[in-house]
Amino acid sequence: MMRNRGRDHLPDWKHICGELMPDPAEHSAFAATLAMFAEHLRQAPAMAKEMGASTNILDRAMGRCIAIADSVLAACQ
Repeated sequence: MMRNRGRDHLPDWKHICGELMPDPAEHSAFAATLAMFAEHLRQAPAMAKEMGASTNILDRAMGRCIAIADSVLAACQ
């Protein structure tokens, strides 16, 4: 993640994918892989709760997992 004046910003996944993989077939395959990663990331908070993780950690860190997953999924559509 990029840092700017102490704040976290989510990367522009569409731009990253376009720069790294200009071939549409490669771009589609990479987008599918990112979408699977995002789904796993989305499940992380529930898995952590089941494993007994502290709510202090979950509230702070896992909310960010959901935001990252959402940004990845939005770019993959």
